[in-house]
Amino acid sequence: MKKNQLMSPMQITSELGVVYGTVKLWVRQGHLKPATYTAGGHARYARADVEAIKSREPAAARLSSPAPAAETSDPKKLSTEIEEAMLAAARGREAIERLVALQSEAVQRATGVSRAELCLLLWNAPMAQVATRLGLDRRLLVFICVLCEVPTPPQGYWSTSIDRRSIRLTRL
Repeated sequence: MKKNQLMSPMQITSELGVVYGTVKLWVRQGHLKPATYTAGGHARYARADVEAIKSREPAAARLSSPAPAAETSDPKKLSTEIEEAMLAAARGREAIERLVALQSEAVQRATGVSRAELCLLLWNAPMAQVATRLGLDRRLLVFICVLCEVPTPPQGYWSTSIDRRSIRLTRL
């Protein structure tokens, strides 16, 4: 290998076994500087600079990513980071389910029908008709739909012919 050979970032990633983002990070932090640029504006790096990084690879690895979690003696046991992430995801799912339940309760109190029923009513009749049927002002019904995230047909939906209407399937 030549000492004065130029390397592309992708060649550096394959030689050092790092991801492209790591090379970009090294450039941003000043650990690796472009030796020249191609006519197209792509950076090329001197092999000597890459070799210097390769010789201090443990330090380079610390620059690019946090240290890996310590191996556990039980291979079936998850790392604490994974366990924490799974717990956070479960808490997030519970929070979303609670939010949906609160939205359904609010719609039920304000309109007298469930959130799912209101959605069906709105996709089967214009907003003004549904509001009249429920004994509400149309603007109040729009406010309830926005606040409780009830899917509604887009503006102009009822003025288009049936064969040109877009059908949107939405999970509540």
